[in-house]
Amino acid sequence: ERNAREPHGDGDQSKHTVESAEGKILREVWASGADYADTIDGSSSGGTSIHRLCVFGRVDSVARLLNRSVGADERRRLLEKRISVLRVTPLMATVTARRFLPQPVLQQIPASDHVQIARLLLAAGARTEAKDLAGHTAFMKAVGDFPTPTQWAIGKEILLAGGNINAKNRFGETALY
Repeated sequence: ERNAREPHGDGDQSKHTVESAEGKILREVWASGADYADTIDGSSSGGTSIHRLCVFGRVDSVARLLNRSVGADERRRLLEKRISVLRVTPLMATVTARRFLPQPVLQQIPASDHVQIARLLLAAGARTEAKDLAGHTAFMKAVGDFPTPTQWAIGKEILLAGGNINAKNRFGETALY
């Protein structure tokens, strides 16, 4: 309920233990990827153009969209817009793009495009401490399970922009965990 009422924020960030019933469900939803891929490829409602542009490495289009946003409130709504039940921001979508795109698509997108997009989003004011459904920040996603070289590069950009290396998810875990 709270997540539905708050499309531009972190939503429910209540703490859970891994062993609790709620914690197990939360872990399963997050680990499964839920509806993230469907939302990005447009087969489910709720995707926004900025998320798709970020995932598909459209640097110039992301820059134009950010430049067209008028005023701090409009820009914040654009940078904080969440998609999927996972509550993914455009920065989070950029971080995870190279892990989820099919190989033929990846071959057409230079890895540097995703790093450039992350820089654009951070320069525009993307919150480094925004959290997804499980409480993961973009940095946690960048250096989490099986990171790619591109994710490491984006993780560095996030830290340079003030990201917290010690941020904790809803289970109390840090990126090092």
